[in-house]
Amino acid sequence: MRRVKGGEYQEADLFVGAYDTVNTQFALGQEVERISTNFALQAYDSSGYREHQDYTKINATGRIAYEIANHSDIALSVRHHHGHFNSPGYVTEEQFYSGEAGRKGRAPTAENDGGDRDFISYRVDYNTMLTDDIRLLAYGYGVHQDSVRFAKFSYTEQGQTERNYSRDGMALGVSLNGDSPVLGKAASWVIGLEYLDETTDAARYNSKDRVRGEVTQNRELTTETTSLFGQLDLAVTERFTTTIGGRFDHFDGEALDRITGLSSTMQDYAHFSPKLGMRYALSTDWQVRGSVANGFALPAGEAKYDASIQVDPIDYLQYEIGIYGTPLKQLSLDLAAFRLDSDGEYQQIGGETVNFGETQRSGLEAEVRYSLTEELEFLGLLGVFDSEIKKGANPGKEITSVPQYTATLKASYSPSVGLGGSIAWRSTGEYFLTGDNSQSYAGFDVVDMTMFYHFDHDGAVKLYAQVNNLLDETYAEAVWYGDSGNFAPAAGRNLGVGVTIKM
Repeated sequence: MRRVKGGEYQEADLFVGAYDTVNTQFALGQEVERISTNFALQAYDSSGYREHQDYTKINATGRIAYEIANHSDIALSVRHHHGHFNSPGYVTEEQFYSGEAGRKGRAPTAENDGGDRDFISYRVDYNTMLTDDIRLLAYGYGVHQDSVRFAKFSYTEQGQTERNYSRDGMALGVSLNGDSPVLGKAASWVIGLEYLDETTDAARYNSKDRVRGEVTQNRELTTETTSLFGQLDLAVTERFTTTIGGRFDHFDGEALDRITGLSSTMQDYAHFSPKLGMRYALSTDWQVRGSVANGFALPAGEAKYDASIQVDPIDYLQYEIGIYGTPLKQLSLDLAAFRLDSDGEYQQIGGETVNFGETQRSGLEAEVRYSLTEELEFLGLLGVFDSEIKKGANPGKEITSVPQYTATLKASYSPSVGLGGSIAWRSTGEYFLTGDNSQSYAGFDVVDMTMFYHFDHDGAVKLYAQVNNLLDETYAEAVWYGDSGNFAPAAGRNLGVGVTIKM
């Protein structure tokens, strides 16, 4: 869906594709004296490739801004999402490789999985220039989210659950943004504070074909988060710039078990996350960069509300070095190497949760762009990845779901008027499904193609067609391993057509 943005525009798009798919979008932007408005609407419906697989969603966004004075404005933004879906779940490995009928179907013991989602957010922003170089942004926003999910992840006769979540959040924030010299050097900076208060009602029931059974969980979870952040971008010399930043987060919370009436208080979690980056221009055509950044993660799900779990946040440290250059006017190259280390991952030892595990992920990523003409471009992307469990269960083994590589080759021809199109090949390498690396998925290759026709130089009317999975590859969008392999089959070759109108 098109993002709401400033300016005056009108745009509509209609797409009709395989599996009774219809996607309509409309966006409108207007400016009248001191008032600007932006609206966007999307309606999507599809029966899906597989049995009992359909999805309907509606997205609506709106923003109205008023210029109070030459250097001050206030804006109200609202977003709403509604979705309804039926899910076919995962099929067995035997079904996946048995033929198209097996891949289109559901597991023999599948139930009526699916659910609904509703999300609405609203935000008020106030911007004003305090001086010629310093801008104040004050904002407040709120969210309300409801979801219900019926899901089954087993091949037994029983096992479906109904999961209900209702979340409300309110936040207030303020930041100062400046563009003024620091220590006599050109600089830009930001410093800010944010407070977020969230309440989530989480309930779970046993169910059978969406018929609710006994309640197994019913909790009210509250969290208060206070965050302080800042960043400075400093031009040390004409060629050398550096970025220094940091963020401090503090969490308080409480969980109430409505079944037992017992409550527990979250232990105090706090973390400071610094980051440092640099860029150096070797010449007008080549630039090197490097960065180191720290991050964290709290215990997953509702475990963070158990005060008896006395653990620190998982600590992440990422390093990256890279080089970017344009050796030719038509050619650009970008190469980066990274490493991500985790320390203190949560492990169960003797029935107690402790900070114990350590992992390492590393890799190389490359991008090559070559423009033979202004209209004809070739793109190549390659990522090569390695991972290892340093400490914990299965030390020395690779981390699950990390592919050995990902690659993309794409050719695009985009004239301002007339016939154009693109063709892209994507490949994902093998990745492991189990911690002991005894089970893996071989990965897949898929080719997609688009064609379009622009009727004028402004692109006001465009007809287009897209063919997904051009070579009719058999592959799975997701695979995981429990007692056996579980596959989410992707659609075979399918076609869609559409029209875009801009005014």
